[in-house]
Amino acid sequence: MAYVCESTGVAREEIAVAPVLVGTFAAELTSFLAERHGGRRSGHWAATGSGRDLYHLDGRVCVATLPPGAPAAVSFVEELIACGARTLLIVGMAGSLQPDLPIGSVVLPTSAIREEGTSHHYLPAEVPATATPALVDALEAAWKGNGPRPRAGFHWTTDAPYREHQRKVFAYREAGVLSVDMEVSALYSVAQHRGMAAAAILAISDELYEPWRLGFRTPELRRAVARAGLAALEAGFGVC
Repeated sequence: MAYVCESTGVAREEIAVAPVLVGTFAAELTSFLAERHGGRRSGHWAATGSGRDLYHLDGRVCVATLPPGAPAAVSFVEELIACGARTLLIVGMAGSLQPDLPIGSVVLPTSAIREEGTSHHYLPAEVPATATPALVDALEAAWKGNGPRPRAGFHWTTDAPYREHQRKVFAYREAGVLSVDMEVSALYSVAQHRGMAAAAILAISDELYEPWRLGFRTPELRRAVARAGLAALEAGFGVC
């Protein structure tokens, strides 16, 4: 980041981010959350050439669009940590492994199986990728009456969504794993390595049953994602 500042003429103070970072994976959701709280887009961050959306809501909380996939998401979060982020609240989507978690449900991963490569550069293989319990509690409290309460529990992260084989899905389902995505375990791992608090709230976008059911364009998913984002913001303001 020192190199970026030097090469673009943007001072480090000008790209500073708030201590609490809410990271989404959709620019539309980022702008929606920013508008709800009168956020302003960071022109200085855009000047660094990152191409990422980042909004300042006040001096305590900011909202950014993270790129999909563990390596890219972690790289961007590393840069945001270097610029001042100290708490990470992740808002995303996940596939459900459990029949009682249909599309539009919401999960709170307390720990994640590390089947992506990025986390292994941050933590030894035997160390679990875990959420910060106080942040999980804050997300659950912020949900309030927005439909069925989020389910907290084990999660699975993989780099290869098209290699989620039936046998593995069934095995993890029997083990009580709730859901699967491509980023959470890596983001938890970089947070643990950097001494950063982190937790995720994920809306169920598809069901990994037989047959596979996709809900990416459904109103149930859109509502769940919006509510998850609002809960993350409330939790973020609460922990400042």
